[in-house]
Amino acid sequence: MATHLLASHLTAKEVVGRFVLVAGLEAGEAETEAYVSAWKSGGGLLFGRNDPIVHTLVVSGFRTVDAELLCDKNVRLPTALKFHHLEAAPRFLVRAEKAAADVARTRWGERGGGAQLEVTLFALRGLPCDDGPVQIIARTLCATAEPFAKALKPALAEIAPELDWPSVTADASAGAWARAAARSPEFFAAADGLSVAAGLAWVRRKILDERIRNPEKAAPKNKVKVHGTARGGAVVFSELDRATGLPAIVRRVFDAKPKGTRLKVHVKVRRGKETTNVAKLDLVIDGLIERNTMYAAGWIPLAGGQGEIQQRMYYLDPFDPAFDGDLVNASAADKAARLSESARPPDAAPAAWAYAVDVAPAAPSPSSALS
Repeated sequence: MATHLLASHLTAKEVVGRFVLVAGLEAGEAETEAYVSAWKSGGGLLFGRNDPIVHTLVVSGFRTVDAELLCDKNVRLPTALKFHHLEAAPRFLVRAEKAAADVARTRWGERGGGAQLEVTLFALRGLPCDDGPVQIIARTLCATAEPFAKALKPALAEIAPELDWPSVTADASAGAWARAAARSPEFFAAADGLSVAAGLAWVRRKILDERIRNPEKAAPKNKVKVHGTARGGAVVFSELDRATGLPAIVRRVFDAKPKGTRLKVHVKVRRGKETTNVAKLDLVIDGLIERNTMYAAGWIPLAGGQGEIQQRMYYLDPFDPAFDGDLVNASAADKAARLSESARPPDAAPAAWAYAVDVAPAAPSPSSALS
């Protein structure tokens, strides 16, 4: 009886939109990964009836099945199915994302755009936060941008009066404009990057000649935002397809940087009216993974906090010596079997990376148990 009471706090509507592991749903399976898409009432108390609540689940193969889940109205139903939160993206969604990415990657219209970094953000787990909204901000930078910005900032602070920056905000303005110069097209185009003098000239031109006062307008950030809802410190990031109403994981494509690509991911949670950074990921991609090589989705520990992120990356570069149109969707192991070591570029990264691990979901933690 106690188990039923623990589950009774969730209404039928509150179960909808969750990724869950359902016990006893399909024959031969102890638990089934599913997305809860809708619910319906069997009649309620009308005319003395007390029919069970029925939920519609999306399962492997994007099939839909109806099930009587253990929610508040089904608490006295002996056959109601128990379920837990799923702390990783369901495997059928991971496979669907890979299949869509594989098809897109074989089209020259995408490959011919130059070097690109594909980043797919599946899920987070182990977050130090209460249930509620979670936001991921992901963007790419040039790997050499940070040292340039650090060198440029004090030089900009010295000419603050010329740029009409108040003394109380001069330091912050210098930092913001130094970072803008470090992500500008001019910085990427220069063979050896910009000198401090060239960076000062760029900022002067933007502010004094072009009358741009906002550094983000002068050099927009290449970033995307992904939203989700944490439950038990875990969240799966999916979007509903407008045509089908089915969940999907969205692949993000960033331009790779000519002087080394750096991926930064910030995890933010809302606490009351404030948004707080709780964790981050900061990776220099070049030398970390092979170009034009497939890696499986897997978990990477987050820095600056607790938790892990489930993601997949693919470094596409059609102009790299390692590029082979026939092998563009091959894994490192497949390529090693078909290519001799002598054919591999001398600076190629190792053929495997620590994050390419099995995508099977971990056992639910006690905090994620709903029944």
